[in-house]
Amino acid sequence: MSGGKRDIVFELEIQSSNKSLSDSQKYQEVIQALFKGKDTHGEQYQKNQKGGFTLLNPDEESKDNQENQEVVIEHMRVMGAQAMSDAMVAANSSNYQQAQQLLDDALIAMNNNAAAKENKVIQALQKDIQKSKELMKGQNYQKEGKHYMISQAQVHMEQKAQPVFSEDLYENATTKKYSCLLYTSDAADDLLCVDLGGRRILKKK
Repeated sequence: MSGGKRDIVFELEIQSSNKSLSDSQKYQEVIQALFKGKDTHGEQYQKNQKGGFTLLNPDEESKDNQENQEVVIEHMRVMGAQAMSDAMVAANSSNYQQAQQLLDDALIAMNNNAAAKENKVIQALQKDIQKSKELMKGQNYQKEGKHYMISQAQVHMEQKAQPVFSEDLYENATTKKYSCLLYTSDAADDLLCVDLGGRRILKKK
């Protein structure tokens, strides 16, 4: 993780019921996790986390009617990244129309959410999805689109840093400090005549 942030999002489908719940039955713990790792100083640490939700009876109202915007944003991030992955599955089977529809549905869901529309992570994800749609046309998918979508879906799903790019949403102080550009060993001795891809540029004298 290199000092980075990782958010875990999960969905739970709850069937409706007319059964009245007592106060002790309303809170349900559904997940428990143990995180282990090293901090930026190399020290070992671990942390226990629990997650749950509170159920309400049909005649009760929530005391907090305002959506948790952070949860909404993370849900949209995962949903968008998953849409790119699902679109790749469809495109790999030559179902390009279905792939386009999956990407369109993701964009519509993001545009219909006020909190998501103003968030820079979601805005960048929308750009990636829109570019994926453009690369889904003709032979572009096999030449460029497939590799682009694999990379960007993974970046957004796993919140991976991309230090080479100027608009790096998941970069933090640690990844920024240790990021660097890599060149091919063949061209490493002549950096002035090498582009980012490691290809040698021959100059006539």
